[in-house]
Amino acid sequence: MQIPSPYRSIIGPLLKFILQIQARDPRRALAVVIPALVEAHWWDHLMHTGRVGRLRAALLRHGGPQLAVVMVPWTLEQPHPEAVIAAEEPRRRRSRHREPQAAQ
Repeated sequence: MQIPSPYRSIIGPLLKFILQIQARDPRRALAVVIPALVEAHWWDHLMHTGRVGRLRAALLRHGGPQLAVVMVPWTLEQPHPEAVIAAEEPRRRRSRHREPQAAQ
């Protein structure tokens, strides 16, 4: 569902939509899923605004007890699980002792 939002406003229109749903059914539980950018480099935070934090704070403050805010990590880079898996797995060591050979 799309919520009309003039002037790039996010928080106001979303809270208005949540209040409309809560007015129709006050006991209904709602969840808002927010993609949170995973910053790969230290300088990434300089290029992104704090909009996600402000949205989360406003929803938690004004959304009521029936509203759950779910933060989902979102990355712009391709995942590379092989490096993590390789770092986690123990390395196989060669045995220092040779097994005794069977007598012939």
